[in-house]
Amino acid sequence: MSPIATTTTDQIMETVSSLPAKLSSALHMAADTLTTPTGTGTASHATSTLRLPHFSAPLPAHKPYVLESDEGETITLVGSGSVMRYLATAKETGDQYAIIHTRARPDEPVPAHFHARTHDTFLCLRGTMKVWENDQCRILGPGDFASVPPKCVHAFQPLSPENEFIGIISPGSWTKMFNFIGEPYTTSPTFPWNDSRPFPVPLFIEAIKAGEDVIPQREYSYPSATEMSESENVVPQDSTPYFLKADCGPKYFIASQSCSPLTLARNTNNAFALSIIAGIGSQESFPSFPKARTEKEAGPFPAGKQIKLASHSLFRVIEGRVKFTVGATEEVVTAGESVMVPAGTGFNYLITSAYARIYAFSGKGGGLEEVFVRLGREGVKGEVVGENEDAAVSEENVEGVLKALGGEVV
Repeated sequence: MSPIATTTTDQIMETVSSLPAKLSSALHMAADTLTTPTGTGTASHATSTLRLPHFSAPLPAHKPYVLESDEGETITLVGSGSVMRYLATAKETGDQYAIIHTRARPDEPVPAHFHARTHDTFLCLRGTMKVWENDQCRILGPGDFASVPPKCVHAFQPLSPENEFIGIISPGSWTKMFNFIGEPYTTSPTFPWNDSRPFPVPLFIEAIKAGEDVIPQREYSYPSATEMSESENVVPQDSTPYFLKADCGPKYFIASQSCSPLTLARNTNNAFALSIIAGIGSQESFPSFPKARTEKEAGPFPAGKQIKLASHSLFRVIEGRVKFTVGATEEVVTAGESVMVPAGTGFNYLITSAYARIYAFSGKGGGLEEVFVRLGREGVKGEVVGENEDAAVSEENVEGVLKALGGEVV
């Protein structure tokens, strides 16, 4: 008798639990067939996946999806030595925003300009970069953030041998600019470091004539750069330009999790928000953690229920492992992977590793970060998650916040 014939389904599940998500999903499907009665032709339960089928698959509009690390539609700007990968576009977010993940070599500054209607942001992930905002310039390192509202003159410059950053742009349709000066790039997941072609100035001029929201500022005097300071620790009350030092801004705590807003709806004229959610694993999985909450108590989901938001939300895991349930579909998501949750779609998540961090992007009016800000305990300087036993949220209170945002608990 073959070894597989003497192996139980439980043993197979235990074996594959730590494998990469795609392989694990496939083996789970195979294990399901062991419980299928002979001759029925169907498994005991259906298995589905939100993962896109191949490297450069287009993103599905108004449907949930999981985008694996360094996958998705990718373009390069001619002569820039960079690649830009779409995590979400106007099509998926109803034009609320677009999210672009960029890898780049060091280069000359992008010429100074401003947008009449478009809000731009820069979140450094790797390397260093200069960002100019009006009469200020900072050198951003990993985790540092810059918010560039409409009519703010700005420029940026990747500095390190390898650079990586994320930008959220609103409205998302602004990225049509890249149709003029970019081209598809499927050669590799990295960047064309030796692209020596000149910048396509005629195409750039053509884009401006076509009405793209870019107003060059040829007379701009580039101020000298300074390092980011821990004093840059405030998320403003309005939509003025600002810089925010990594790990120095406000932080809000709910039941074994924290939320650190980088920008809120009030900073973007209600267009979008971006925050970092951090948390520790559950009491069931990590009984040695004295401050851990149970699976049904942890985080912003009352009694483990799902919530629906009125804005489109995207979550990108920074580190650790997180199980997202979107509708009836479960996906275990790891570092570098992103989950899109369209507006009006029920979801929740559970941190299944000892520790995890997640970028949380939301659209018009704000999203999950508002539950933390309105219901959470504001932390003190330097505080990290896992050291205090913060209370779980009540369904009534979460329902109140979500109703104000046009969402609900389900």
